[in-house]
Amino acid sequence: SAYLYLRIIANRYKSSPLLIEKLNDTNSTNIKSPCKTTRLNVAEVSYAALDEISSLPIFLITRIQFDVIHNECWNFYDYFYNNKNKKEFQRMVRDWYSKEKNNYKPKTISKKKQTDCQRKYKITKYWDWKR
Repeated sequence: SAYLYLRIIANRYKSSPLLIEKLNDTNSTNIKSPCKTTRLNVAEVSYAALDEISSLPIFLITRIQFDVIHNECWNFYDYFYNNKNKKEFQRMVRDWYSKEKNNYKPKTISKKKQTDCQRKYKITKYWDWKR
């Protein structure tokens, strides 16, 4: 549910290890995305939550350049929505996180940029990767 999703995000960085562990879970959810014809699976929702919590430099993690947006959908999703890529992507993110977690610092989300949901659940920080 949206409530559970936002509660996970509200826990911020503490949720990251759990979300990383779910990046290969292909069980279906009831959540839809305009970038996918079928419903999202647990791994895809987990990635969306990770992306809400912190910056993930996908090129540095995967060494694949994803720089095309078509119909408001990033071509990274062509890669990630293919379940055959989930396990490898999870490994790459897990390796990245274990090496770089100390380089993430909290960054305040300005009140102007906060969404209604962020205000409602008091989500005021975003974990930004700094090298």
